[in-house]
Amino acid sequence: MKGNKKIPAIIPARGGSRRLPRKNILPFCGHPLIAWSIEQAKHCKYVDDVWVTTDDDEIAAISAEYGARVIRRPDWPKPDELSALMPTLHAIGEIRNEYDFDVHTVPLPTDPVWHPWDYDREFERFFSIAEKNPKMTQVSPYCKK
Repeated sequence: MKGNKKIPAIIPARGGSRRLPRKNILPFCGHPLIAWSIEQAKHCKYVDDVWVTTDDDEIAAISAEYGARVIRRPDWPKPDELSALMPTLHAIGEIRNEYDFDVHTVPLPTDPVWHPWDYDREFERFFSIAEKNPKMTQVSPYCKK
C-alpha cells in the first residue's frame, strides 16, 4: 500500500482567469473556492502535505491561511495558454528539494464537491493498480470506475 514515503497533494492555482476573474478566491459556501480543495486534501488519510503552486499573492496568502504550503511559480510567458502540467512539474521539483516521494495527487482548486473519502477511494484504487504498473506516479481524482 502506501509505504513509508510522504505523499503530497499539489494544487495548481493561478491568479488569472479569462471566463471568471479571480475564481480561485471567490467565496463559495463561506470560504474561498480554493480552500475547499485544500481542506479536502488535508483530510485525506493518504496525503501528508498539501502544496499550492501559484503566481498570485492573494492565492498564496489564502492557501497558507488554510494550512497549505505555498510554492511560488516563475513568471512564465503566456500563462493563459499553460495547462496545469508545467506548474505541477515545477512544484514536483521544488518539493523534491525538501523530500523524496513516489506518488502525488493533483486536486484542482475549482472542484469543491470532492470529499476526503473520495480521495481515499481513488488512492486505494490507484494502489491496487500501481502494484501491477510500478511506473504510475499520479493519483487523479477524476478516474471513473
